[in-house]
Amino acid sequence: MTEALYIAAKQDKEHAVATYLAEQLQAKTLTLIGLQQQFRFTTQLEIPILQTQQHSLQDYDQLLSPPTPDECHRVSVDRKFIPEQADKQQ
Repeated sequence: MTEALYIAAKQDKEHAVATYLAEQLQAKTLTLIGLQQQFRFTTQLEIPILQTQQHSLQDYDQLLSPPTPDECHRVSVDRKFIPEQADKQQ
């Protein structure tokens, strides 16, 4: 019985195993070997080949490259240091 439950759970064939057990019990021919042969894996599970497209790495290159002088100036103007405001934040 344990083997039947194991097969049913592992192969997701609860109904098929129950039907097989009922038929074999009625015919009085149920054996462990018969059960295992009936539900053995006959094929390997196939792993699907996925077709994907790699996104461009250029965006990452921009993140890793140093900023241009123009970009540095733009950041410094946007975040102008004002000493009076720094004192208030502390």
